[in-house]
Amino acid sequence: MRKKETLIESSIETSMESPIESPTESRPIEKRKISRTGTLTRARVLWCLAAAGCGLWNVYHAVMTERAEHRMQEIRTSCIQDTEGNDMVSPSEVELTSGLTGQEAVKEKTMAPDPLEKYDVPPKEIDFVRLQEEQNPDIYAWITIPGTNVDYPVLQHPKEMDYYLSHNIDGSTGKPGCVYSQLLNSRDWSDWHTVLYGHNAQKGTVFGTLHYYEDPEFFAEHPYIYIYGEDKVLVYRIFAAHEHSDEHLLAGDICSPEDWQNYLEHIFTENTGDDTENSTKISGSSGNYDLETKLTSESRILTLSTCITSRWTKRWLVQAVLVAEGTLFN
Repeated sequence: MRKKETLIESSIETSMESPIESPTESRPIEKRKISRTGTLTRARVLWCLAAAGCGLWNVYHAVMTERAEHRMQEIRTSCIQDTEGNDMVSPSEVELTSGLTGQEAVKEKTMAPDPLEKYDVPPKEIDFVRLQEEQNPDIYAWITIPGTNVDYPVLQHPKEMDYYLSHNIDGSTGKPGCVYSQLLNSRDWSDWHTVLYGHNAQKGTVFGTLHYYEDPEFFAEHPYIYIYGEDKVLVYRIFAAHEHSDEHLLAGDICSPEDWQNYLEHIFTENTGDDTENSTKISGSSGNYDLETKLTSESRILTLSTCITSRWTKRWLVQAVLVAEGTLFN
């Protein structure tokens, strides 16, 4: 009897010292919980670092944009003279030269665009010599659009197509960049189609305020773009402001006046449809259009291209046709 009691006590002590483990293997589960917690912690740290990096980049971008705009304002002050009261002259006709292979060029008389007086050209005298010597030799024109912040020199790099997409007027790398044309365009504004590019920059700088033309009322009230060249002033009337794909605008197969006419008609029919007979201005989901502006195979147009925020495969285009050119005299 005593021996049996001893065995029972011994069994009880053993069971107290060695508790029975759960068949669900609690230790590995505890390890998995710890592992998941560590993963979440690392994810949070990485997310915080990424957010901090984006924040710092945005601050840097804002500072650089503000600095560039401040510099641009200094350039406007030093290199542009208000010529209020001076006469703007546009000849009633100009001489154009059409080349003939192996023969002397034949000169033809053709009517010039309408006189500049009709278009309220902002009176400016641009000191291009000073701009090129003190700022950048790649400057060859100046663009102004009343009602927007677009009031900038136009540049073209002699070797790289999109150099000024990522370089500023002083040659420094970074945004906001400059308003520029590619080497596919001549610098004398004689092409059928001239395209200028600029960033949709912060605080409405560079081409940021081109998005004002999304508003039908603004589109109707601010129809002109003014280009100041070294020897002439050009006036363009805006006929379309709309979304477009990011395809290259100068890469099409336009080899004849007929091809060009088809392209111009396509701008309207692609976005407004064919039923435009009873309308003069159309506002649609993709943009605004002025159907009063007549385009022909002899029309020379200017397209301004910028980005659309968070839509990387789309571009916002403001397109205008040349309606006048002339010379600004003192």
